[in-house]
Amino acid sequence: MRNIAGAALAALLLTATGCNNRQFTIEGTVAGAAGDTLYLENNTLTPTVVVDSVILSENGTFRFRHKAGNHPEFYRLRLGGDVVNLLVDSTVSTLRYSSNKPEFATQYTIEGSDDCRLMQQVSLAGAQLKTQVNRLMQSADNNDMAALQAELSDSLQTYKKNMTELILQAPSSPVAYFIVMQQVNGMPIFDTFDPSDNRIIAAVATAHDIYAPGEPRTEYLHNLALQGIAALRAERNGSQHIDTDTLPKTDFIDVTLYDMQGHKQRLSDVTKRHRVVLLDFTAYGYEYSPEYNMLLASLYKKYNTRGFEIYQVSFDADEHYWKVSADNLPWICVHDTESLYSSLIQLYNIQSLPTCFIIVDNGDQFLRPTSDEELEKELGKIFG
Repeated sequence: MRNIAGAALAALLLTATGCNNRQFTIEGTVAGAAGDTLYLENNTLTPTVVVDSVILSENGTFRFRHKAGNHPEFYRLRLGGDVVNLLVDSTVSTLRYSSNKPEFATQYTIEGSDDCRLMQQVSLAGAQLKTQVNRLMQSADNNDMAALQAELSDSLQTYKKNMTELILQAPSSPVAYFIVMQQVNGMPIFDTFDPSDNRIIAAVATAHDIYAPGEPRTEYLHNLALQGIAALRAERNGSQHIDTDTLPKTDFIDVTLYDMQGHKQRLSDVTKRHRVVLLDFTAYGYEYSPEYNMLLASLYKKYNTRGFEIYQVSFDADEHYWKVSADNLPWICVHDTESLYSSLIQLYNIQSLPTCFIIVDNGDQFLRPTSDEELEKELGKIFG
């Protein structure tokens, strides 16, 4: 029987010392490519780098062995102008590839990683989209432009719908990052300056902030999402500032709702266990949600070990959307099935979303910040 405790300790020591001698292997066969050069390339945030190459023999077999990085990394096999995208993380020791030269990047088998098979699915969908885009562009001179634009829009939306479903299954995964970074003819498919696309990018960025801190892609995603959010915010006329002096005073009223696992979550139980609780009313389907949850994630990371918890109430009408959106958030997420008809709207005098309250020492202090800046300021004063 494997010594799990010993393996865990070894992994912990390896991480603590910063030492990483782990290697991975990529091997396989490319039939019909004798004499061609096959390249193994590291495809990171920096320009793609060739890390190894081999001239394929008559039977087309190859084997690369390379040192693994400290974080999950993207690699690719390149034969001529065709590429196969791969992901190497701590679970990968050996990847096995098999195909032939004409179908090198389109019809191949990859074993040793479920993520690599997902990336194959994404790559093939992207290739099909690129084919559709190029076909429509080539026929633009001889056809009705409105019809072509409608067909192109349908193709893009179908692709994005399918990819979004994959992203929401695991937004903190490298595959989710891979998806939102895909391009067609040098143009990003998920546009950070498009409100719908930016919500997806920001969801991936937030999940990476929480579950993959310190990874190079995390900072890049975070900045990319904020860049789009800032541009979209500038296009709006500006959000209305709520004057707290005009709001009716609200007392701490207990809330009992259910989380995604069907467990009853009572707010008063949470406030007894934690010194400071942020009671947050929101809706994940609204445009502000990605930016706002990124802020909450940064505050949670900063203060959670000091007695801070978030009790977030969703008013989303679509319960499934709430579940997939909240699935990777580390705080307490509950759903009000009454949506915007909830009695909590009146009880807490909620006039816009998001609305939040800071509950300190089980209700001894009950604060209502009315802006992101005020929320950060109040928490900063509480925690010193």
